[in-house]
Amino acid sequence: MGYSLIPGQLRNRRLAVGKTAGGRGRRDGRCVRAGTPVSRPRRRVRREDRVGAAPDRQRAPRPSCCKPRKDEDLIAALNKELGKAKRPLVRVHIVERHVGLVTIDPAAETELTLFCRKTGFPVLDKDAASRGQAEIALTGEGFSEFAMRRGNLVSVKARLEVKAVDVETGKVIAADRQTSVVVDLTEQIAGKRALQDAASRIALRLLPKLVKK
Repeated sequence: MGYSLIPGQLRNRRLAVGKTAGGRGRRDGRCVRAGTPVSRPRRRVRREDRVGAAPDRQRAPRPSCCKPRKDEDLIAALNKELGKAKRPLVRVHIVERHVGLVTIDPAAETELTLFCRKTGFPVLDKDAASRGQAEIALTGEGFSEFAMRRGNLVSVKARLEVKAVDVETGKVIAADRQTSVVVDLTEQIAGKRALQDAASRIALRLLPKLVKK
């Protein structure tokens, strides 16, 4: 005469078989069926412990060209390059404009005048003195133009061209040009900053060619 197992006894029997097979009767709170291997918790392997694993990526250093430049540092480097050489009397006159808008202050002319004054060049005012009174005339043209808008930010691109002329002989001593891009909240301020940045870069390369060593 056979005996049938009630559900509770069947569950206990499966539990007993699971314990003998895998050493554990429950896995994740559920009964383990007979003959089912009981899985053990996996040990987390660190990335550096893996065989042949690539090292963690490190943030690349910021390029020197992308770092913000301070005028004080640029002027100090320029003064060191110029040394004690004689500085000629200069007159700066730069014509600039912004495409589509009327501009007021001459950003490039102001920046070139600032670099000349800070590096020991005597500067004549373009309105108070004539061209013939100076030894070197720094003249040029520049313009800025709207590039793109993203959200509240405006991108403006500018180009500046400057040449240095010996007033007495009319000989062109040096000529240079620079393109610059600046992002700001307003279009006109971005244009002025772009021309200012272009003028400072030109001054670093142009002024050492004017001194008489």
